[in-house]
Amino acid sequence: RKELKKCELIIVDSTAAIPLTIWEDMIDKVENEKSYLFSELRVGFFEKKYLNATKDSQITICSEQIMLSSESSTAAEEL
Repeated sequence: RKELKKCELIIVDSTAAIPLTIWEDMIDKVENEKSYLFSELRVGFFEKKYLNATKDSQITICSEQIMLSSESSTAAEEL
């Protein structure tokens, strides 16, 4: 058995906030307060709706930081 590294993030856009679980090598690709484009994520349900990274998931850093509305920031804080 191999132990896997797991990290739960809260991702936010202009409409909502949702938890995202990323694994292993993806953890080192993200930093707090930066803007990213996530692709090939899977939606899951276990007591709540969340996103989960898969082996095909990709993370791309955005060239410019995206500024969020106060409503989006509040939604992230509530999670």
